[in-house]
Amino acid sequence: MPTLSLLGTGWLGFPLGKALQATGYTVHATTTQEAKLPLLAKEGFIPHLVEVGRDTPSPDGIGEEIWNSDTLIVTLPFRRNFIDPWIYVTQMHEIVEKLLPHQRLLMTSSTSYYPDCDHIVDEELAFSPISPRLKALTAAEAVIMSHRGPATVLRLGGLYGPDRAIRNFAKKGIEKRDLNSRVNLIHRDDILAIMTRMICDGIGWGSIFNAVSDEHPNRGELYTQIPAEKNTLKKGKVVSNTKLKMALNYQFCYPNPLTSIEDTSP
Repeated sequence: MPTLSLLGTGWLGFPLGKALQATGYTVHATTTQEAKLPLLAKEGFIPHLVEVGRDTPSPDGIGEEIWNSDTLIVTLPFRRNFIDPWIYVTQMHEIVEKLLPHQRLLMTSSTSYYPDCDHIVDEELAFSPISPRLKALTAAEAVIMSHRGPATVLRLGGLYGPDRAIRNFAKKGIEKRDLNSRVNLIHRDDILAIMTRMICDGIGWGSIFNAVSDEHPNRGELYTQIPAEKNTLKKGKVVSNTKLKMALNYQFCYPNPLTSIEDTSP
C-alpha cells in the first residue's frame, strides 16, 4: 500500500489527506498541537506531533516514519508573523535533507511570488525579488526543487471554499482595497483535484505550476457584486494557469470565482 506524509493538516492538508486516503494511501499526518492527535487518529490517519525545525517524536514513538513515505506533501504556511522570513527557508532545507531520491516531494507555494504588474505572468517570468519575504519565498521554492528526486511546487492563488466563502472576503477593510485590481483565486476543490491527480497518476513532477482559476474579475465585481459592465477598468497581474492545464489535461471545477460567490456556505 502506498504511503504519504502530510506536513501540515490545516484547512487544505486535512481534506487532502482524506481524499488520498480514499484512493488507498496510508496517510501519516503531522500537527504541532498535541490536542489534535486524537482527531487525526479518529480519521484514520497515523498522527505525529512534529514541528519542522524542532522534531518531537509522537507518543507512539514512530515520529520518524513521516520521513519514510513514498510521497511528502508540504502545506506549511509561510507565516506573516515570522520574525525572520528565512525561518521558512530553513524549514524547507530540513525537509529536503531528510529525503532520499526515490521519494516524491510536493510543496504548496503562493502566486504572491509574482511582482505587481499589469500583464499576464507565467512560470517562465524572470525577475529579481526585492522584499525580504519574496526573497525568502523564492529561496524556499528553490530548495524544494533541489530535491534529488521528483519535486513539484504549486503556486496557489488566493484560497476560497468551505468556511472561506468569497462573500465574506469584503467584510474586512474593503475601503482600503483597490476595487479595480484583478484577483487570482482558486477553489479548494480544484486544489484537491489537481494534487490528487498528480499524486495518483504520477504526472506533473519536476515542475513549478501556477494553480489559479481561469477567470480574473476585479475586486469591484467580486466583492460588491456590481455588474461587470460597470467595472470595466481592470488592472493588476493575471496569473496564467496554461502550463498546469496542459500538463495535467485539467479543467477547473470552478473556473470563474464570480459564479462561486454563494456556493461555499460554511
